[in-house]
Amino acid sequence: MIFQTTPKIVTLRQQSLAIIPGLLICLVIAITAFAIHGRPELKQFSPSIIAVVIGILIGNFIKLPAAANTGTAFSSKILVRIAVALLGIQISIAELVNFGALHISMTIFALASSFIFIKTIGKFIGVENKLTELIAAGTSICGAAAVLGVNTATNAEDEDVAYAIGMVTIFGTLSMLLYPFFGNLLQLGGNQFGIWSGISIHEVAQVVGAVSGKDAATIHIATITKLTRVLMLAPLVTLIQFRRGKSSSKNINGTKMPIPLFVIAFIIFIIIANVFTIPVGIKSEIGKLSSFLLTVALAGMGLHTKFSAIGKMGIKPLLLALLGTIFISLLGLGLIEFIA
Repeated sequence: MIFQTTPKIVTLRQQSLAIIPGLLICLVIAITAFAIHGRPELKQFSPSIIAVVIGILIGNFIKLPAAANTGTAFSSKILVRIAVALLGIQISIAELVNFGALHISMTIFALASSFIFIKTIGKFIGVENKLTELIAAGTSICGAAAVLGVNTATNAEDEDVAYAIGMVTIFGTLSMLLYPFFGNLLQLGGNQFGIWSGISIHEVAQVVGAVSGKDAATIHIATITKLTRVLMLAPLVTLIQFRRGKSSSKNINGTKMPIPLFVIAFIIFIIIANVFTIPVGIKSEIGKLSSFLLTVALAGMGLHTKFSAIGKMGIKPLLLALLGTIFISLLGLGLIEFIA
């Protein structure tokens, strides 16, 4: 029997081969970022942030071949969806139930209030709407992962995405370093400090860093609070998608879907993690895979980011990110003082 290669198969093969050069560059950057992160003096910087910085430097000072564009775009557009979807494995519905309806409501209130505040202030001071949306998502939900996830609906320029990630990284890192000092100054109990950290610090890793010197109970409550915020990424992206009246995800017939496919995958992973007993070791490895894919995606994002475009944004987005960080910090502190 003689097998004939159809045009569709040939096209798919060509597309797959076109991805390889740029994807390899992003992989090398990601691996380098993890190696640099391993140095004690750079532990406070996550591999994903190191990767985006390396990508920006290479993208601005080294001219990459045009053949790399397909693979770098694949990394920044497709791999990020897979990475964010895998976050669902980390969410335990049982732990959220034990967390309590009051604490969950408090966390969602802080998230929604911060998002609305940043959107309102961004419009007032004249920050471009898409960039405002990305800063609002990163600040109120879960840092870089939220910026990348929301951008699947927002479709901002790569420079906007890189800028938003830079802002939530800077202010999230500052929060991680300053929270233990203010927690001691305000004489917060372990439960209060854990909820405050989880409810208002940007990245999951930054939350863990802020509470790392505390007891196991404080670390646990901070992590659960933070994962409650992560859980809100799916409904937020879906809401933005509906409001924009479009979808970047399509079904097999090419018709538009109201919910992005990666959000559906995120929900499916949550269901799988809660219906089946997944060993802690496997969950940990999936978490590492998600982190690695995010790092590869951010390497691709950095390669497409130009200093000239970021420079044109001015001081206003920086001010917006600062005000957003202060707002969610004070709101979280107020909530735990009166409720927790």
